[in-house]
Amino acid sequence: MTRTLIAGIGNPDRGDDGVGPAVIAALADRLPDGTRAIPLRGDLLPLLDAWSRFERIVLVDACANRGAPGRIHRLHNPVAEELPSAAPTSSHALGVAETLALARALAEPAAAAPDVVVYAVEGACFDFGAPLSPPVAAAIEPLVKQIAADAAAIGPPSTEPAGPATPGVPPAPPPSRR
Repeated sequence: MTRTLIAGIGNPDRGDDGVGPAVIAALADRLPDGTRAIPLRGDLLPLLDAWSRFERIVLVDACANRGAPGRIHRLHNPVAEELPSAAPTSSHALGVAETLALARALAEPAAAAPDVVVYAVEGACFDFGAPLSPPVAAAIEPLVKQIAADAAAIGPPSTEPAGPATPGVPPAPPPSRR
């Protein structure tokens, strides 16, 4: 079973809102077996289907500037009130807080909820066509190192069957035989 799903949320065409997909691109060759990384451009509904299929879900998204663009907030199993406010003009149909609340509400009572970690990066510019701002671009490498280290600490994938496919989430490869 794939143990960890890392979802980079955001629109790369809207300045710092693209930090999530940029982190996913930078993680491409740094993840251990049992970890899947996907960009989610705006539709977070695949996370609802993924909720019971992963032991850990890591979300990377931009948040509103609270005075320090590029500052990284790490929240472990957050409730909605703990999440930094979304970017001034969100590109998501449902926000991260709403998606997490809905996933928890719809989960099977006997199913174990995944461990959830949210990395929110304070953005400076969310304009259409803008690149990542320099402070947000500078935050990518330290964030990638932290996420890769966290994923490696979880350990190798289990040999349990992965269950049915989750729309929007690539299937896990078979366990490697090293």
